[in-house]
Amino acid sequence: MQAQSVSHLPPEAKLQGLLSGVLVTQMVAVAARLGIADLLAGGPRHHEDLAADLKVSSAALYRMLRALAGHGVFAEDTDSLGVFHSTPISELLRTDIPGSQRSWAMLHGAEWLWRAVGHMPHSIRTGGPAFQDLFGTGTFDYFSTEPHHGELFFAAMNQVTEMLLPALLDSYDFSPFRHIIDVGGGLGSLAAAVLLDQPHLKGTLYDLPYMEEPAKEYLSSHGVADRCRFISGDFFESVPEGANLHILKWIIHDWNDEQAVKILRNCRHAMAPDGRIVLVEQVVADGNVPCHGKIMDMLMLLMEQGRERQEAEFAAILDSAGFRLNRCIPLLGPWCAIEAVLS
Repeated sequence: MQAQSVSHLPPEAKLQGLLSGVLVTQMVAVAARLGIADLLAGGPRHHEDLAADLKVSSAALYRMLRALAGHGVFAEDTDSLGVFHSTPISELLRTDIPGSQRSWAMLHGAEWLWRAVGHMPHSIRTGGPAFQDLFGTGTFDYFSTEPHHGELFFAAMNQVTEMLLPALLDSYDFSPFRHIIDVGGGLGSLAAAVLLDQPHLKGTLYDLPYMEEPAKEYLSSHGVADRCRFISGDFFESVPEGANLHILKWIIHDWNDEQAVKILRNCRHAMAPDGRIVLVEQVVADGNVPCHGKIMDMLMLLMEQGRERQEAEFAAILDSAGFRLNRCIPLLGPWCAIEAVLS
């Protein structure tokens, strides 16, 4: 039976496809956790051989791989049923390649995230974060007390950054600046990449205290520790001075407008007179077109008090903080580099 194009499916079939998305997400996360893509890196494997290596049920593994193959994640050999190949999508789940999205996929299967998603009615009813209602704390405080969960989260954020870096370095000119500060920069993958690309630059990585040790290790392993200092602190209280470029990658989306303006004002107070600020964020598309930013906006509703925003909404919060939106540079999909100057 030949598969129909999704665009030509009747509404009933489209709805069934949407409702099955929860299962597809978990299957991808399980495949990533098991490391199946790594096992297929050397060539096609029979599902029974894979199951033996993984010490899982071969029958259950086959059913999962067959389902994922229907979505382009792995491919079953048409001549030798039960034998599975890598695909361009499954290659992204490998651990040993540039651009790996394995941690990002595993994050989407995390039990704490699924509990928050299942508690969505609370957020729709109250407008407040489901995560806070479930766990009694915000996500970042949770990660500080549950470091094994925080480790996966920050590894996933690092992979998102690495995915965006080629487009950012190609699209935005960092050469005019002398000192950058990566505000809320996690491990420091963005700061490290910019410093490696621009040898004259110095940098500051600013994040919460529990990120200091892994961040310093990351900066050292990438050869920029001599040009990038780590400062711990809370960007709701202050931001270190001295930089003429402030970069905030996927930071502002975590917070509501009032909180976002507070962060941006602290950046403004710390900024050199010739300074600029760049927000690397998803910009929500207008109208009824599909947009990953619209889906992530719902996740922000569940997890924190944040939101994904349209360009005009970014302009408004920047204006309230004393900036003027200068330009919005497309990067990858809905991702943009939003540059602002002092107003």
